[in-house]
Amino acid sequence: MPRETLPTKEFSISHREGKETRVRPCVHFVTYGRNYGPPQIHFPTVLTLDLSENEPPPERLCRRLTGLDYEIADSFFSFESNNLEFHNALKEIQHQMRSKPRGGCVAVLINCMEGIHRSVAMAERLARVVCSRDGPKAECLHLDLGKGMKIRPESAARMGAMGRSEDIPARGRRRSRHKARATSEARASEDRPRGSMAIADAVLPIREAHLRQKMVSRGTEDPVRERYPQQRETVGRSAGPWGKDENRRRMLSP
Repeated sequence: MPRETLPTKEFSISHREGKETRVRPCVHFVTYGRNYGPPQIHFPTVLTLDLSENEPPPERLCRRLTGLDYEIADSFFSFESNNLEFHNALKEIQHQMRSKPRGGCVAVLINCMEGIHRSVAMAERLARVVCSRDGPKAECLHLDLGKGMKIRPESAARMGAMGRSEDIPARGRRRSRHKARATSEARASEDRPRGSMAIADAVLPIREAHLRQKMVSRGTEDPVRERYPQQRETVGRSAGPWGKDENRRRMLSP
């Protein structure tokens, strides 16, 4: 039976400095679960790693931890094959950056089955090594981290507003981990009554649409930008023609 093809998601990665091209490049390590499909990245990809067949950490650890936890990373890289994969990937990234000098952003895409353990551990370790004093900047964007699993409070704190894993020192050149959660609201139907008929229906029912949570290590205030239409309450506003609502197509971003 053929595997179902899932739709891809489109992400826009920007920076605090703006969209201008930089002299010093920035390497974005983007992780995702193969089960959810790859993202669309609109700048050069220098390396793609598929870790779905690599030796995973023990199931007892995977049930409650993620690749941000040192227990998962230590277990994953204790396998010689996984450690060799890391060194080969590091050499390839360094070769690509030296042989094809460029400014701006480049991407390294890393996936495993769920995008929670193996790919995250690999991306975080690569980012720490690649980000050196005179080397490129490094950012991690974990698209599917924490999805479909119960994370223990200690791990959630590491991925929350405090920003970083307790065992990993903060770097001035690399922003700590943050949880970016976007909430979208469903747009009202185009068939709703207009004009005076809309007055009796001034309060629109608001429904929170399902949206997957994105875990982000980032160097910007809004590294992920997903387009979702927004519906607003109309209490206290004129119930004029629905098509003139200037916020009807307002885009949301985390």
